[in-house]
Amino acid sequence: MDGLDSLVLSLGPDPVIIIDDQLNLRYATESSEQLFGYARADIVGRSVADLIHPDDLDIALTATSGMKIVDIGPPIELRIRTGNGTWCHVEAVARNLYDHPEVRGLLVSVRDITRRRWRDMAVNSGSRSEILLQYAAGLLALVGHDGRLRMLSDGWGRMLGRYWEDAVGTLFVDSVDPLDRSRVLAALSSSSVGATHLEARLLHCDGHSIPYHLALVNMLDDPVVQGHVVTAHDISDLTAMRTQLEHLAAHDSLTDLPNRAWLLNQVAATLVAAGPCTEVVALFIDLDDFKSVNDSLGHQAGDEVLVQLAQRLTAGNSRSDMVARLGGDEFVVVAIENSDAVWKNRLIDHYEELVARPFRLGTVTIHTSASIGLASAIPGDTPETLFSRADREMYRAKTGRKGPGA
Repeated sequence: MDGLDSLVLSLGPDPVIIIDDQLNLRYATESSEQLFGYARADIVGRSVADLIHPDDLDIALTATSGMKIVDIGPPIELRIRTGNGTWCHVEAVARNLYDHPEVRGLLVSVRDITRRRWRDMAVNSGSRSEILLQYAAGLLALVGHDGRLRMLSDGWGRMLGRYWEDAVGTLFVDSVDPLDRSRVLAALSSSSVGATHLEARLLHCDGHSIPYHLALVNMLDDPVVQGHVVTAHDISDLTAMRTQLEHLAAHDSLTDLPNRAWLLNQVAATLVAAGPCTEVVALFIDLDDFKSVNDSLGHQAGDEVLVQLAQRLTAGNSRSDMVARLGGDEFVVVAIENSDAVWKNRLIDHYEELVARPFRLGTVTIHTSASIGLASAIPGDTPETLFSRADREMYRAKTGRKGPGA
């Protein structure tokens, strides 16, 4: 480049740089020092990739690779790290001078557009954006670097009863259920690129919690936004459905008693936690001759007997014993108490008496009995081995019974 060209470049208001095909910065005009905040001697020779925001690096690499087949590229917007550690928005336009004997690279004009971004934000905050914020299905908010709400949509008022004048300036986590605040604070503190997704309960102004799915986008490095953009969607229906499915997975659909899978997990924990002065016992309860009820009155009547029995076993349980249905007419009770043979006999008598009470189905009264087997846990027992012994004791009791159903 001749002297006049160099003079024009150096005195121009917009920085001009030259980068080679390896993205190394080979030249920068004096105006680059004002924009970037670096002395030219500190950045010439470095890779421009060191100065570009990680989220914008793919755009820059794609643009520079495409410049090999065009003379002048389209304007692209990038965020550049300045000497004081902040980010500025620039618009860059490159010209292909790879074949120029004195350049042999890309001549890039760089313009600071940070102020323009601020202006665009101000323009876009007019009536159209206000309408979008007002009627957005979810909640929108901007949380500053200090964790305080700087902006929020009208949905906060409609859905949580917290309005702009009351909420802006308050800590965002004050809107979060105390049990979920640590996770939200961790998300706000994360430096990960992109959106961080989590579930948390937001507080209504009356104090009750509502489950939401939150997406927090870290834009602290953006000189215009300088905060986290938060979107929130009410997942009350999803949470209720999930709770219902979890309940169904752990409970018997007919009696609503816990099922075998739930009981195995609970007993496993109980066996581990049981102290040396406590005894864990399992009682297997099997109705005698229950088949005759189904055969004579129908399966609907048989189901009603099982439902009533489940209610009795639960209501008659003043000791907080665990009661579950294994299937068919088989129930199991797990009890914990100090070692005492008399206590175990009383336990069997108690549950035999509950089963022996008449079952009333409309105008029909049914009398039945149960065979009960009891086994005490021994060191090294698993729930399966404990249940297996109780099951054998139940069949031994059934075999030894006399009368109908033996």
